[in-house]
Amino acid sequence: MKFAHISDSHLGGWRQPELQELNMISFKKAIDSCIEEKVEFILFTGDLFDSPFPPIEILKEAFAEFKKLKDNSIKCFV
Repeated sequence: MKFAHISDSHLGGWRQPELQELNMISFKKAIDSCIEEKVEFILFTGDLFDSPFPPIEILKEAFAEFKKLKDNSIKCFV
């Protein structure tokens, strides 16, 4: 059984746009790696977003990544 553990992503947590973009790139790279490695499921622990009301653009990008996981039949536990 192969699984991944991603924790404390804090998406949307940086004030500087460049750092916010790097944070999202890292998240996407982790998701792509999970798809390439064909994990069975991913545990998302800690804070996925940095605030209870993240900006809509951050939500859209994050859930596009979750859709990729769904399309590859990878279960997520948040």
